[in-house]
Amino acid sequence: MNGVARRVANWYKARGGSIGVIVHKNDTGEEVAGEIRGEVIDKRVDFYTNKKKNEKQIDMLSPGITVLNKESVKGQEFDAVFILELEHFIPCANDVERRAMYMMCARARDYLFLVHGPELSTAAVEALPGPDVLERS
Repeated sequence: MNGVARRVANWYKARGGSIGVIVHKNDTGEEVAGEIRGEVIDKRVDFYTNKKKNEKQIDMLSPGITVLNKESVKGQEFDAVFILELEHFIPCANDVERRAMYMMCARARDYLFLVHGPELSTAAVEALPGPDVLERS
């Protein structure tokens, strides 16, 4: 995950603002938050989970990076959102999964990054929007 942490950190260093990093599992979230903290010194990097009940300790409206899982992102909004572990979210098998994916994507005010592991399945690639909507790199 270190490459992802560096990419998020570089985006924050260049653009600032509020950044949300959405993960599939809390274990990944804790790992990524720790790696980002190593890249972004003296800036806000928080890991939120409803199990920790730490929402009052995090000012998600202030500039910084908030790592949270897919269940915790509802109602939040960020300047930029990185959805990690994309292979766990697409292709969507039913309406519940489609609504969850829409909800995660809609958390981004300006920029949305869909980040996947080493390789996406053919079905997942086919589920992505075309190049007129999604810039791929």
